[in-house]
Amino acid sequence: MALVATGFAGFYGMQADIKTKSSDLKSWAVNSKLFFNLDFHHDAIMEAMKASQLLSKTWWKKSIPNDIQQEVKAALFDVVSDSIFVKHTLKGHENWVNSVVFSPDGKTIASASNDTTVKIWDVATGKEIQTLPSERSANKGHENSVNSVVFSPDGKTIASASRATVKIWNWDFKNLLQKGCHRFRHHLADNPEKLEKLQICQNQKTLTVAASTLVRQAEELSKNGDFESAVEKLKKAQQFDANIDLNPKTEELDNDPRVVVGKMSAPYFVTQGIERIYNGDIKEAVAAYNKALQIDPKLEISARNWNRLCWYGGLYNHAKDVMFACKKAVALAPKDGSIIDSRGLARALTGNYKDAIEDFEVSVKWTNNPKRKSQRQSWIKDLQNGKNPFTPEVLEKLRKGE
Repeated sequence: MALVATGFAGFYGMQADIKTKSSDLKSWAVNSKLFFNLDFHHDAIMEAMKASQLLSKTWWKKSIPNDIQQEVKAALFDVVSDSIFVKHTLKGHENWVNSVVFSPDGKTIASASNDTTVKIWDVATGKEIQTLPSERSANKGHENSVNSVVFSPDGKTIASASRATVKIWNWDFKNLLQKGCHRFRHHLADNPEKLEKLQICQNQKTLTVAASTLVRQAEELSKNGDFESAVEKLKKAQQFDANIDLNPKTEELDNDPRVVVGKMSAPYFVTQGIERIYNGDIKEAVAAYNKALQIDPKLEISARNWNRLCWYGGLYNHAKDVMFACKKAVALAPKDGSIIDSRGLARALTGNYKDAIEDFEVSVKWTNNPKRKSQRQSWIKDLQNGKNPFTPEVLEKLRKGE
């Protein structure tokens, strides 16, 4: 009795599974048609390909109702043909029907008409499956009445004859599936998350290109501070292509996602530091700059960005904390008078009047701005007299750009 009960349980479980799969297939096929009618082509191909991938598992395919199989096939045909599925209608052809033929398996009918089209019908439901050519097909079809139509012995091809032409139509499910993968290979490679869902479209070439896409996505995430997501992107890239260089900008082969994301994220911390500078959070800005260099000691921070830290650090009363930045800026741009001017401010604020005077004298010679020149000359005079010209009021005006 236990064995019988187990057998019944297995049978009913399998039936429930087939029912669920049938429901999914029908839903995807219907969604594909809807998306194509709305011109959402990429969404349409995803729905059709998901259904086709599931239906291609042939060990249980025979258990799926034929009308659902036909709907999936028609949806796939539409997206591969770059067409919108003709709406089902009981009106059928718009002119005389000249020929009708059954498919070899007896489940499908093809009809030829004076309206220049061939229509495919589902025998079980009487519903129209497809019109050849479909409304948006690049293939314009026959120009005259279609007099005859026939299926190939294997049911994978349809031939139709008109006054002066014979056209061959592809009705091979596997071939349509392959064409679907080929047609959307570039889109799938640019959207790895979609490729991951369509295993049937995965080949090494597409996976390799998609892996490179994931690396670029990881770089963007790193720049925006989303480090964990960036690491996951790189791990996925390695799953797609085990030999991928996760950081092609370096000479050496990088294969550690966390190390690579660390290097990618270094510019992010510089950007964060600059934001802190303008907010007057100088210590936090210094910490951000140091964090960037800690992550990537080879990171090249520009003279301009070092100068920002130097100048505003002085204006916000942190001249001593940013003196190292002043030195780096001058080392990178030793002839830039505005950068030397920033160091002069920091030197003056830390009591080094002698060297500050020298820096301001360089600034006076360098600038062509009369107001700036006069201001620096006034500072030099005060410093020469042992007076600090940078009162809180002066620093406030400088912070405001006055």
